[in-house]
Amino acid sequence: MNGKHFWTRALVAVLSAAMLLSSFACGKGEDIPADTTTSSTETTTTQVVTTAPAEPGTPVPTEGEPVVLTSDFVLVCSNNQSDAMLMLANSLKTKIKAKTGLSLSMGFASSPKEKEIVLGYLEDRAACAPAYQTIGGGDYTIHTADSTVVLGAWTNADLTAAADLFVEKALVKEGDQWLVYPYRVNFGAVEAVGVDLSQYRIVYADGAGNYLKKTVVPYLQQLLKEQFGTDVPAVSDTEAPAEYEIVLGDTNRSTDSVRAYLNDGKKLTAYGHAIVTDGTRIYLLSKSEFTLYHASTNLCKLATTEIGPAAFCMSAEPWFSPAPDTDDVVELAAGADIRIMSYNILNPNWGGNAISEGRDKGVANILLYYMPDVVGLQETYAGWHNALQKLLVDTGMYAFACQKNNAKSYNMTTLMYNTQTVKLVEEYVLDLDKNSDIRVFSVAIFEKLSDGSRFIVTNTHPAPTGQAENYARNFADLIRIADAELAKYKDLPVIMTGDFNTKEQSSMYKSFMDAAGVKDAKYEADVLVRDYCTYSGWQKAPKSGNANCIDHIFVNDKTDVKLFNVVIDHDVPNTSDHIPIYADIDLK
Repeated sequence: MNGKHFWTRALVAVLSAAMLLSSFACGKGEDIPADTTTSSTETTTTQVVTTAPAEPGTPVPTEGEPVVLTSDFVLVCSNNQSDAMLMLANSLKTKIKAKTGLSLSMGFASSPKEKEIVLGYLEDRAACAPAYQTIGGGDYTIHTADSTVVLGAWTNADLTAAADLFVEKALVKEGDQWLVYPYRVNFGAVEAVGVDLSQYRIVYADGAGNYLKKTVVPYLQQLLKEQFGTDVPAVSDTEAPAEYEIVLGDTNRSTDSVRAYLNDGKKLTAYGHAIVTDGTRIYLLSKSEFTLYHASTNLCKLATTEIGPAAFCMSAEPWFSPAPDTDDVVELAAGADIRIMSYNILNPNWGGNAISEGRDKGVANILLYYMPDVVGLQETYAGWHNALQKLLVDTGMYAFACQKNNAKSYNMTTLMYNTQTVKLVEEYVLDLDKNSDIRVFSVAIFEKLSDGSRFIVTNTHPAPTGQAENYARNFADLIRIADAELAKYKDLPVIMTGDFNTKEQSSMYKSFMDAAGVKDAKYEADVLVRDYCTYSGWQKAPKSGNANCIDHIFVNDKTDVKLFNVVIDHDVPNTSDHIPIYADIDLK
């Protein structure tokens, strides 16, 4: 946003009764209509006809000169627009062409033109300010000024209605010209809209945890910057209260009504969250700081973003999100020391599903929700390393282990670890195929920060069974390497993660466990939350049962598995073709 706007609320337009004054001479004894008043002299009678105010929601022509529409007009919206807005602009262009035969071009705010149809609010267009002064929430307008037409509304839906009004009523042919007349639709409802986001600041409790301060706050600031173009400062609740605040969690800003939501277990489940407005403050509420990450995402989805930089408004109605999966308890299972996850996140170079489609945030959200101490990631090509660096490493929550392979390029079978709970002691990568960036056996030794105990996590990804020769060779090396490595660390807990490309109960699955001296954590767990196939296919719903379980977590006898789970929520079908698995483990 380039600066503050001159209003903090949209003004509600009041439709004045239009008075039509006409004078005429009439003879003695003429009938006078019942809805008129008269003033008589000896020679004349003056008749005043009153037009009733329009019903709310009725399109009404307004004062202003029409604009002559020509083919050199440009349809303009702000530079960073949603797909919905761009579709609206294209749709309007098509409808204008169908009605008038005029082919208008499309442009953006950064390139002003002499003749423009402006969609939404552009701060540097002089016609926008008077257009938006006339409308409240739910209202919309078609405003004309010289060679500019402004379609004004506060939401994408209302702007779509304004575009329909433009084509159906405002655009009229007179002679050989097409004219655009000003119109307005009012609903008469007072609604707070158009608050300049630069007036807001983020507030968190002074005693908030490291995760909220280092991850949630920067993430929310990033989202607001991306969607509204505004840098929103963040302060602790030791600062004096201000009128416009986005409040994270339970702070000293919480009123009794706000705390009532926190205490209502029927509305705010253990890992659900709520977004509540109280005057000009917006509260993101949850019983878990980790869940506030998701509340931040939903805040930016629910706030109006389409119509220019000023339209930051929230519904007055509270919004609730239940826990992503009520069976998933985010804390470690009772008696467990660590959580280990395995997750194949799909190399976009193979599946054609680019990280830019938002899969990076999907993976980051899953890791930040379940917070594994260590995760073995497969198919992490270079772009993944860069994306996860920004989302997880730069925020101070995670770091890479075994990030480079023996060819000194990015390791596609890497690990990440939670820097708040463990530290990396040693790391190395052994090849299944020489200098491979994927067919490797990654090994990392970690130390728990709480008590100094050490454990080993490995990660691997042999060739699939369809590549029979490579599969056999990789597994022969994998069995040999695993046997040798586990022998080196026989006194330490060892957890092996990976996309093994081998189904449960297959001969290779059994041979590997026998040779390496390990067991499947899934079947060693005291609690198996759910049994689902780990490979579901891109954008395919997860399937129950174990018919296609090819991702595994294996453990040696220095571990006691308390819980095993397969993640089936968090929109996993649109994040990868595999789904994550994790185990909560007690280190003996």
